[in-house]
Amino acid sequence: MVTVIGNGLDSYLLRRARNGAMRKIADAEHEAAELVAHAAEQAETIHGGAQDEARQQVAAARQRLTARAQLEAQQALLKIQEQMLERVWRVAAERVEALDRSQPEKQRLRRLQILTLEAAEQLGGGELTLRVNERDAELLTADVLAQWAAAWQDRLPGFKLAIAQETESVAGGVIVRRAGSHELVDNSYDQRLAVSRESLRGNVMDILASTGDSEEA
Repeated sequence: MVTVIGNGLDSYLLRRARNGAMRKIADAEHEAAELVAHAAEQAETIHGGAQDEARQQVAAARQRLTARAQLEAQQALLKIQEQMLERVWRVAAERVEALDRSQPEKQRLRRLQILTLEAAEQLGGGELTLRVNERDAELLTADVLAQWAAAWQDRLPGFKLAIAQETESVAGGVIVRRAGSHELVDNSYDQRLAVSRESLRGNVMDILASTGDSEEA
């Protein structure tokens, strides 16, 4: 009986032990499978995140390079337009000076008279000194200035004109200064061209830009 009981008990315990071991093994395998799956999921997430991050970095880099290229292209275009604008005004100044040189003395003197009167009215008359280029200085004799002053006495009482000894390196026109002060009106062709340049700058730049577009087309 003892042997039988003992043998039965041994068998029972062995089965229990075996079953328990199998369950532990199964649990361990299940836990291991879960760990592997979780690790794989994390790896996929990390991998996918790395891919997303890489794509974002590439997109950002492409955007920066594109913006830089556009800026450099715009700066290059503006530089070319500025150079062309300089050429336009240089040619305009040369033509103005050439036109003035080609005009008869009577017409040049008439233009100087108009510009001088305009400046005198802005300054309110008084004793004024004229500065012109060397070529026009020969036209403004004392008799001419006296005639102008006498003709404008009704409009500008006490009006007197004199010409400065120093000449100006301008294309034409006249610079009028009130005697004994820093007040002046620059009615030279150079100054008038500079004023026109600023006021017409936008229009000229638009023309240059549209010309460039039509050439590319």
